[in-house]
Amino acid sequence: MQRLLYIILYVVLAASASAQVKVTGRVIDLQQKPVSDVIVKMVSGTKTLAFTSTNAKGEYALELKNAPSGEVTLQFTHISYEKESERVTLKERVTKMDMILTPKAVSLKEVTVKPDPLRQRGDTLSHNLASFLGKGDVTLEDGLKRLPGVDVSQNGGISYMGKPISQFNIEGLDMLGGKYNLATRNIPADYVTQVEIVRNHHSRRVEKDVPSNEVSMNIKLSNKAKFKPFGQERQR
Repeated sequence: MQRLLYIILYVVLAASASAQVKVTGRVIDLQQKPVSDVIVKMVSGTKTLAFTSTNAKGEYALELKNAPSGEVTLQFTHISYEKESERVTLKERVTKMDMILTPKAVSLKEVTVKPDPLRQRGDTLSHNLASFLGKGDVTLEDGLKRLPGVDVSQNGGISYMGKPISQFNIEGLDMLGGKYNLATRNIPADYVTQVEIVRNHHSRRVEKDVPSNEVSMNIKLSNKAKFKPFGQERQR
């Protein structure tokens, strides 16, 4: 009797073992490196039969108690790689299926980099004039009126924080002497890239070792302005 029970148990276990199927494999990338944390699913139609994830070596193993009839689909999913799938028929108890994943193409959004409207370096304040221009601003003088702390009088005189500027330069050169309104009223605003205000400026009449309260202004032009003549003085 006892021997008969052993025989019956052996037959049941053997039948159960023969019905089990196993799918194993390894997932790598295009550089032959293992890919971990890949979700591997066995799907039949819309039904998920089994699922697992790859380990640090890219290895996985799926087990089923009963082999499904017909083909099944193995799906490989990872956030950084393109989704892949493979159809297989589980005819053997152990089926091996390796997979190579392709990295996803990363699409970067267009980024517009805008220059800082105002920068300070030592005693020099650099203004990006385009950042201050408003609708209808045509000349450099129009733009200067927009700069914080800058005042332009009716006759074109420029002052900063209530102090008249002691020197007006274009690209570091004092070409107009005190008649700088010829430039401010004729240079188009879009020809100017930077307006630099230099506090504690030392002119020729002030010794360099003596503290100065003077303020100067330097205009930096765009490349296109350096090769084009400026218009005539605008009538006011």
